[in-house]
Amino acid sequence: ALIGMYGKVAFGASGTSAFFTSIISTMSPLVYSIIVAAVLSAIMSSCDSLMVGFNTVVLNDIYKGLINPNADDKTLHKADKLLTLIVSIVALIIALVFNSIIDLLMAIGSFKSAMLFASFFGALYWKRGTSKGAVASSIVGAVLFAIGEFGLVAIPQHELVAIAASGITYIVVSLATYRKAPAAA
Repeated sequence: ALIGMYGKVAFGASGTSAFFTSIISTMSPLVYSIIVAAVLSAIMSSCDSLMVGFNTVVLNDIYKGLINPNADDKTLHKADKLLTLIVSIVALIIALVFNSIIDLLMAIGSFKSAMLFASFFGALYWKRGTSKGAVASSIVGAVLFAIGEFGLVAIPQHELVAIAASGITYIVVSLATYRKAPAAA
Protein backbone atom coordinates (compact mmCIF):
# COMPACT_ATOMS: atom_id res chain seq x y z
CA ALA A 1 0.00 0.00 0.00
CA LEU A 2 2.82 2.40 0.83
CA ILE A 3 4.55 1.76 -2.49
CA GLY A 4 1.27 2.39 -4.32
CA MET A 5 0.73 5.68 -2.46
CA TYR A 6 4.29 6.69 -3.29
CA GLY A 7 3.63 5.90 -6.96
CA LYS A 8 0.57 8.13 -6.96
CA VAL A 9 2.43 11.05 -5.42
CA ALA A 10 5.76 10.70 -7.23
CA PHE A 11 4.62 9.50 -10.67
CA GLY A 12 0.92 10.35 -10.87
CA ALA A 13 0.09 6.67 -11.28
CA SER A 14 -3.19 5.35 -9.97
CA GLY A 15 -5.01 2.10 -9.45
CA THR A 16 -3.20 -1.15 -10.05
CA SER A 17 -0.42 0.49 -12.04
CA ALA A 18 0.86 2.62 -9.10
CA PHE A 19 2.71 -0.25 -7.44
CA PHE A 20 4.40 -1.45 -10.62
CA THR A 21 5.17 2.08 -11.85
CA SER A 22 6.91 2.78 -8.54
CA ILE A 23 9.12 -0.28 -8.50
CA ILE A 24 10.00 -0.13 -12.20
CA SER A 25 10.88 3.58 -11.98
CA THR A 26 12.98 3.41 -8.83
CA MET A 27 14.69 0.00 -8.80
CA SER A 28 17.15 -1.87 -10.94
CA PRO A 29 15.78 -4.33 -13.50
CA LEU A 30 17.02 -7.30 -11.47
CA VAL A 31 15.32 -6.13 -8.27
CA TYR A 32 12.00 -5.22 -9.86
CA SER A 33 12.00 -8.49 -11.82
CA ILE A 34 12.33 -10.40 -8.56
CA ILE A 35 9.54 -8.33 -6.95
CA VAL A 36 7.20 -8.86 -9.91
CA ALA A 37 7.97 -12.60 -9.87
CA ALA A 38 7.21 -12.70 -6.12
CA VAL A 39 3.87 -10.92 -6.62
CA LEU A 40 2.90 -13.25 -9.47
CA SER A 41 3.95 -16.29 -7.39
CA ALA A 42 1.75 -15.17 -4.50
CA ILE A 43 -1.20 -14.64 -6.84
CA MET A 44 -0.76 -18.02 -8.54
CA SER A 45 -0.38 -19.78 -5.18
CA SER A 46 -3.61 -18.25 -3.94
CA CYS A 47 -5.46 -19.09 -7.16
CA ASP A 48 -4.44 -22.73 -7.24
CA SER A 49 -5.33 -23.20 -3.56
CA LEU A 50 -8.76 -21.67 -4.15
CA MET A 51 -9.31 -23.87 -7.20
CA VAL A 52 -8.31 -27.06 -5.35
CA GLY A 53 -10.61 -26.12 -2.47
CA PHE A 54 -13.52 -25.34 -4.79
CA ASN A 55 -13.07 -28.56 -6.77
CA THR A 56 -12.87 -30.59 -3.56
CA VAL A 57 -16.12 -29.17 -2.24
CA VAL A 58 -17.96 -29.58 -5.54
CA LEU A 59 -16.69 -33.08 -6.35
CA ASN A 60 -16.43 -34.73 -2.93
CA ASP A 61 -19.10 -32.98 -0.91
CA ILE A 62 -21.74 -32.29 -3.55
CA TYR A 63 -21.17 -34.73 -6.43
CA LYS A 64 -19.95 -37.78 -4.49
CA GLY A 65 -21.74 -36.90 -1.28
CA LEU A 66 -25.19 -36.15 -2.70
CA ILE A 67 -25.46 -36.98 -6.40
CA ASN A 68 -23.36 -40.09 -7.07
CA PRO A 69 -22.09 -41.75 -3.86
CA ASN A 70 -20.63 -44.64 -5.89
CA ALA A 71 -18.35 -42.45 -8.03
CA ASP A 72 -14.93 -44.04 -8.38
CA ASP A 73 -11.56 -42.27 -8.40
CA LYS A 74 -11.27 -42.44 -12.21
CA THR A 75 -14.60 -40.64 -12.65
CA LEU A 76 -13.68 -38.03 -10.02
CA HIS A 77 -10.29 -37.45 -11.70
CA LYS A 78 -11.93 -36.82 -15.10
CA ALA A 79 -14.53 -34.56 -13.48
CA ASP A 80 -11.75 -32.69 -11.66
CA LYS A 81 -9.98 -31.92 -14.95
CA LEU A 82 -13.20 -30.75 -16.58
CA LEU A 83 -14.19 -28.65 -13.57
CA THR A 84 -10.74 -27.06 -13.47
CA LEU A 85 -11.10 -26.05 -17.12
CA ILE A 86 -14.59 -24.65 -16.56
CA VAL A 87 -13.57 -22.72 -13.42
CA SER A 88 -10.52 -21.31 -15.22
CA ILE A 89 -12.64 -20.06 -18.13
CA VAL A 90 -15.22 -18.53 -15.78
CA ALA A 91 -12.42 -16.85 -13.78
CA LEU A 92 -10.96 -15.41 -16.98
CA ILE A 93 -14.34 -14.03 -18.04
CA ILE A 94 -14.90 -12.51 -14.60
CA ALA A 95 -11.44 -10.93 -14.65
CA LEU A 96 -12.20 -9.35 -18.02
CA VAL A 97 -15.61 -8.04 -16.91
CA PHE A 98 -14.49 -6.22 -13.74
CA ASN A 99 -12.33 -3.09 -14.02
CA SER A 100 -11.68 -2.66 -10.32
CA ILE A 101 -10.53 -5.11 -7.66
CA ILE A 102 -12.81 -3.36 -5.17
CA ASP A 103 -15.85 -3.92 -7.41
CA LEU A 104 -14.85 -7.55 -7.82
CA LEU A 105 -14.39 -8.07 -4.06
CA MET A 106 -17.76 -6.47 -3.35
CA ALA A 107 -19.41 -8.70 -5.96
CA ILE A 108 -17.74 -11.79 -4.48
CA GLY A 109 -18.94 -10.88 -0.99
CA SER A 110 -22.49 -10.39 -2.25
CA PHE A 111 -22.27 -13.65 -4.23
CA LYS A 112 -21.16 -15.58 -1.14
CA SER A 113 -23.98 -14.03 0.89
CA ALA A 114 -26.57 -14.90 -1.75
CA MET A 115 -25.24 -18.42 -1.99
CA LEU A 116 -24.53 -19.32 1.64
CA PHE A 117 -26.55 -17.10 4.00
CA ALA A 118 -29.74 -19.18 4.09
CA SER A 119 -28.08 -22.59 4.26
CA PHE A 120 -25.58 -21.47 6.93
CA PHE A 121 -28.15 -19.97 9.28
CA GLY A 122 -30.68 -22.68 8.46
CA ALA A 123 -28.19 -25.37 9.44
CA LEU A 124 -27.40 -23.55 12.68
CA TYR A 125 -30.91 -22.74 13.85
CA TRP A 126 -33.42 -25.02 12.12
CA LYS A 127 -33.53 -28.75 12.93
CA ARG A 128 -35.55 -29.63 9.83
CA GLY A 129 -32.99 -28.22 7.42
CA THR A 130 -31.55 -30.80 5.01
CA SER A 131 -28.45 -31.05 2.86
CA LYS A 132 -30.64 -31.10 -0.26
CA GLY A 133 -32.26 -27.87 0.90
CA ALA A 134 -28.82 -26.32 1.44
CA VAL A 135 -27.57 -27.33 -2.02
CA ALA A 136 -30.76 -26.16 -3.74
CA SER A 137 -30.73 -22.82 -1.91
CA SER A 138 -27.08 -22.27 -2.80
CA ILE A 139 -27.77 -22.95 -6.47
CA VAL A 140 -30.80 -20.64 -6.55
CA GLY A 141 -28.89 -17.87 -4.74
CA ALA A 142 -25.89 -18.18 -7.05
CA VAL A 143 -27.95 -18.23 -10.25
CA LEU A 144 -30.16 -15.29 -9.28
CA PHE A 145 -27.16 -13.25 -8.16
CA ALA A 146 -25.31 -13.96 -11.43
CA ILE A 147 -28.38 -13.07 -13.52
CA GLY A 148 -28.73 -9.75 -11.72
CA GLU A 149 -25.03 -8.94 -11.47
CA PHE A 150 -24.29 -9.47 -15.14
CA GLY A 151 -27.46 -7.69 -16.27
CA LEU A 152 -29.07 -10.67 -17.98
CA VAL A 153 -32.35 -9.59 -16.36
CA ALA A 154 -32.92 -6.27 -14.60
CA ILE A 155 -33.56 -7.24 -10.99
CA PRO A 156 -33.71 -4.31 -8.55
CA GLN A 157 -31.61 -5.04 -5.45
CA HIS A 158 -30.60 -8.38 -6.97
CA GLU A 159 -28.41 -9.23 -3.97
CA LEU A 160 -31.38 -9.10 -1.58
CA VAL A 161 -33.68 -10.88 -4.03
CA ALA A 162 -31.12 -13.69 -4.37
CA ILE A 163 -30.77 -14.03 -0.58
CA ALA A 164 -34.57 -14.07 -0.09
CA ALA A 165 -35.12 -16.62 -2.88
CA SER A 166 -32.31 -18.73 -1.47
CA GLY A 167 -33.97 -18.70 1.95
CA ILE A 168 -37.37 -19.63 0.54
CA THR A 169 -35.77 -22.44 -1.48
CA TYR A 170 -33.97 -23.74 1.61
CA ILE A 171 -37.24 -23.92 3.57
CA VAL A 172 -39.34 -25.47 0.77
CA VAL A 173 -36.77 -28.10 -0.29
CA SER A 174 -35.89 -28.95 3.32
CA LEU A 175 -39.56 -29.48 4.20
CA ALA A 176 -40.02 -31.62 1.08
CA THR A 177 -36.96 -33.81 1.81
CA TYR A 178 -37.00 -33.91 5.63
CA ARG A 179 -37.16 -37.39 7.10
CA LYS A 180 -37.71 -37.63 10.85
CA ALA A 181 -35.09 -39.82 12.50
CA PRO A 182 -36.50 -42.92 14.24
CA ALA A 183 -36.61 -42.70 18.01
CA ALA A 184 -33.82 -44.48 19.85
CA ALA A 185 -34.89 -47.57 21.76
